[in-house]
Amino acid sequence: KKNMDFKKVALSEADFKKTGNAAGLQYKLTPFSIPIPCDDNHKLDGISCRPSNGFAGYYYDEKFTKEKVVLHFTVGHLKADIYSLSNKSRGHVSTAFVLGRDGTVYQLFSSAAWSYHLGRNAKGGNTVQSKTSIGIEISNYGPLIKKGNDLETVYSKNGRKDVYCTTDDTNEYIKLPKKYRGYQYYTKFTNEQYDSLILLLRYLTATYKIPRLFVSESGRYETSSADSADFKGICSHVNFRTDKIDIGPAFDWERVITGVTKELINDI
Repeated sequence: KKNMDFKKVALSEADFKKTGNAAGLQYKLTPFSIPIPCDDNHKLDGISCRPSNGFAGYYYDEKFTKEKVVLHFTVGHLKADIYSLSNKSRGHVSTAFVLGRDGTVYQLFSSAAWSYHLGRNAKGGNTVQSKTSIGIEISNYGPLIKKGNDLETVYSKNGRKDVYCTTDDTNEYIKLPKKYRGYQYYTKFTNEQYDSLILLLRYLTATYKIPRLFVSESGRYETSSADSADFKGICSHVNFRTDKIDIGPAFDWERVITGVTKELINDI
């Protein structure tokens, strides 16, 4: 991974959208615009993103009844995220969607299909739960480690320094009142990502008749079957595994819940 501070992240995203090239792998980018069922005012706009060489071995083209949507963040930047979720070395480990920091919705495969996205020891079983859920990855570096005035990514190690921003860049990170699963500083999500995520969740819940329910506040950041395997609605990776941090309290859940659950969206 290259050193990617927040300014370079934006440039890298723009380059991918222009060239379709990530880590030397070329992608075919095809824009789409789909009506959101039961919402005459809005459409889901995005880009279908497929390896140009035709490789499709990162997902299974099999359909199962979808019961939930699981939110993740990538701990990376868009080019690396897309490549990681669609190259031959990873096997069938991917998600249907990746949200760029500029709000672009990238679809890696049909949301009716599936791929492993929860991992071993996931509550309810990785296979069963991956088949019946739709995974969304939000492009975001996640945890940041404070060293002096710098906030470094988890890729700072073995003598390599990867600074995402400084503590003066207050628009780029969130400092939690206390640590969540070992970290107190987290990369901030963008307004564009929140807006796109709300539309995407409205589309998916309407299309697959998934309840517009969210894990209760008391269980939102916990790992239990009641909040994941047995839950029908919208949850996140932390509900399935104790060793994950996506998505914790450095996320505006109330903004997303309000946007997804209200009857009509007049102005997002």
